Amino acid sequence: MTAAVGRDQAQDPHRWWMLAAVCLATFMLFLDLTVVNVALPSIRADLDASFDDLQWVIDAYALGLAAFLLTAGSIADRVGRRRLFSIGLLVFTLASAGCGLAGAPAVLNIARGGQGLGAAIMYAVGPAMIAASFRGRQRGTAFGVFGAVSGVAIAAGPLLGGVLTEVDWRWVFFLNIPLGVLALVVVATRVRESTKPAARRVDYPGVVLFSSALLALVYGIIRGPVEGWTSLSAVGMIAAAVVLLAAFAVVQLRSRAPMFDVALFGNRSFAGLSAATFLINFSVNAVILFAVLWMQGVLELSAIETGVRFLPLTVVLLVAGAVGGVLSARVPISALIGTSLLCTGIGLLLMRWADPGSSWLVLLPAFIVAGIGMGLHNPPRANASVALVPAEDAGMGSGINETFQQAGSALGVAVLGAVAHAVIVAGLSSGIRDLPADSAQLDAAADAVAVGALASLPERFPPDAADAVAATAEMAFVDAFDTVVTVGGLVTLVGALLAYWLIRRKDFVLDPAAPETEPSEEVGDDQGGSAPNADGRKRADRRKHELV
Repeated sequence: MTAAVGRDQAQDPHRWWMLAAVCLATFMLFLDLTVVNVALPSIRADLDASFDDLQWVIDAYALGLAAFLLTAGSIADRVGRRRLFSIGLLVFTLASAGCGLAGAPAVLNIARGGQGLGAAIMYAVGPAMIAASFRGRQRGTAFGVFGAVSGVAIAAGPLLGGVLTEVDWRWVFFLNIPLGVLALVVVATRVRESTKPAARRVDYPGVVLFSSALLALVYGIIRGPVEGWTSLSAVGMIAAAVVLLAAFAVVQLRSRAPMFDVALFGNRSFAGLSAATFLINFSVNAVILFAVLWMQGVLELSAIETGVRFLPLTVVLLVAGAVGGVLSARVPISALIGTSLLCTGIGLLLMRWADPGSSWLVLLPAFIVAGIGMGLHNPPRANASVALVPAEDAGMGSGINETFQQAGSALGVAVLGAVAHAVIVAGLSSGIRDLPADSAQLDAAADAVAVGALASLPERFPPDAADAVAATAEMAFVDAFDTVVTVGGLVTLVGALLAYWLIRRKDFVLDPAAPETEPSEEVGDDQGGSAPNADGRKRADRRKHELV
């Protein structure tokens, strides 16, 4: 290790504590993406929640998370990463307490939006904090741990949610309180501040326009399947999003210090990474949601039984995430990310074997193959998002990539959910056309099937039709599940092709696979940051040209 690297790492003796705090916060925010799925029936019964209320339990979190990721990444470079990370962690912890104490659906969903805001701040800033404190092979290891924690949190959500729901669904949210307090203590006592005196100033017009545009877009797409794609709320919000995005683009092109540097997409590797990130998340989270609903609704497994059956996916994700972190410092990023999407896409397509008479074991091969891909994806993705941009823009690079990740997740659940709903309506219309049922009754039945409440469906029809309705509902849901995994798998395979084609090693400002013994191109500033000095920039430029 060179003296430059040694000096830089010596300035941050608590970097592993910082990594632990970031990983703990990341575990909480990713867990809350999936943990509530298995708790929805209990929430519905306890709060007398409607179908729309339950939709918002998921949607409010996704909206807050997707709308403010880029904003947080941009502001962090200027005001301080530790400071903003602490604010996000505090907001998330307090909002979690609000969720657990909620006595009405509206209160729960407002608090879920607050969770999303806090999660956006933490998730945008966390990778930049890691990049500022680790170098060489240690950076790959750190991102490997970060990626593994992210993947395991998503996969462990159904199991942990099932266990906690058996006690009380409120503990799904109360669990975050002690974890959040612990992370806050570590950040306050063991993590140094990381700021950029020469960073871009906060682009307040860009912040307002971008957050409003994304909020309107996600809201419109989410509400479309519920209220109709021609409804005023859906059409109006999507139209407003288009106008706001156009205004945002104009502001960014005219700004001397834009929060969203569109020039980054002139780097084909950055564009390829963004596309791959969006497409895999568009597919994966929607498929996991419907796999949970299939187990609970069709196989009639309890919340905890469903969670236990996701353990193979959890274990594979953990191992693959650790391996992905090590490989991200040794293997070309294009190969790693392309292969991760290839495995994930194949795994999702393997889920097409499920049918009404299947055991949960039919998903085991899919869990293994998709788990390998999902685990391999996060470490190189997070590493590349900061290695493709200059160090002073690490927050922006991370924020843009995380925005594509969470926007992909939110849009995937909305779009694939709408597709599944249409398939279910068609299946029910065909299967029960001889029964007396108006369009409102059919829509209500489709909503019940879509959320996995198949057991309650026969009660909506005459007793002598109960068996036929139950069989029709199961087939309709399985057809919808088959459609979701097919579309998701194909979309992910397209992302794999884009990653193989677009991502190139020569486009990286900091080569993720560079030997640790090379001179560091980044030297910490007097506040603990990692902005490169003039010599560091020259070394980075020379290495970039050598890779061409």
